[in-house]
Amino acid sequence: EAEEMALKSVVRGHRKRRGENIGMVFSMQGIGSVIGSLLILMLIYFAGNTSPQCNTSGYNEMGYNPAALEGAWRAFYFIGFLVILMSFMHRLFFAEENEAFAHARKKQEARDEVHQ
Repeated sequence: EAEEMALKSVVRGHRKRRGENIGMVFSMQGIGSVIGSLLILMLIYFAGNTSPQCNTSGYNEMGYNPAALEGAWRAFYFIGFLVILMSFMHRLFFAEENEAFAHARKKQEARDEVHQ
């Protein structure tokens, strides 16, 4: 019974902050879009493709170096991969499950044992 009370208090606590949590998710999406846009602009800048140079050899008909732009988008995806990898590693090695999740997992395992 004490475990049920603890679970109920955790659920109530999350309900009180539900709107705040949803707002944070959507605001982080916007911040991620801005940071991603700035990052790709910086990569293009450092690749030396800030303005068309039509008379330079190795550049395409639009005046940009395809190899440099390919390097920029590959670097952009690699940086995104590193962020995802760091999040996964943090979740795998450092993050702990909260009591509500552990309790729900135990209940599910008990149900699975009964149905077998």
